[in-house]
Amino acid sequence: MIRVFLCDADNQNILHQKQMIEKAALENNIPVTIKGFSTGDALEFEISEKPASADIIYIDVQIQPKNGIETAAALRKCGCNSEIIFYTDRSENVFNSFEICPFYYLLKSRTSDDKFEKVFLHAAQRAEKKRTDYFICEFHGVQKLMAIEDIMYFEIWQRIIAVHCYKQNTITFYGKLEDIEKQFKNKGFMRVHRSYVVNPDFINEVSNQYLKLRDGEDVPVGNSYAKNVRHQFENMFVHKV
Repeated sequence: MIRVFLCDADNQNILHQKQMIEKAALENNIPVTIKGFSTGDALEFEISEKPASADIIYIDVQIQPKNGIETAAALRKCGCNSEIIFYTDRSENVFNSFEICPFYYLLKSRTSDDKFEKVFLHAAQRAEKKRTDYFICEFHGVQKLMAIEDIMYFEIWQRIIAVHCYKQNTITFYGKLEDIEKQFKNKGFMRVHRSYVVNPDFINEVSNQYLKLRDGEDVPVGNSYAKNVRHQFENMFVHKV
């Protein structure tokens, strides 16, 4: 499901964008949800609560009270990693948008339906790929987004899962370690203990009792997992060599 936010002061513009996106999504078998906002403040409030709630955001530069550039900057500041597309009539702001790292800058009067569709499809493709590279979790209504390559291991204690990332703060959320194990199995993560799932890229040393990680941490290895852990680690080393 691709989640799209549209921010434009003109409801007719929002309706037109929604129709074009729905048409492109239907023709290309892409499930979408679309939500509209008439002000930058409303959009910013939504994103500040859940930074990962949108995959693609279309913003008109001429929204109020903050303009589109200011709004997009605020979204980036609160951790929004969405594909931002400026869709506007104001061409003079294109250079000011660069520091926001937008996906595209479209001029309404010069963008054909075909061009709009191509940009949407490319953004949707990027959003799907990004989802495979990032992990999203939620705790007390606050969403956190982290790069999978930075996750060292997951640890569970009384239904609270802690995500330990390399040189970053630990993040917690409610969940089941069995679900994490299934979700990350195809990314190479290993179940090494009833309470731990580890990213093997961070393992420096393996024994029957513990794993020594790159940052010096020790993670225990359960007796029933020890043989499989050593076997997986040896196979990984052979493939890398």
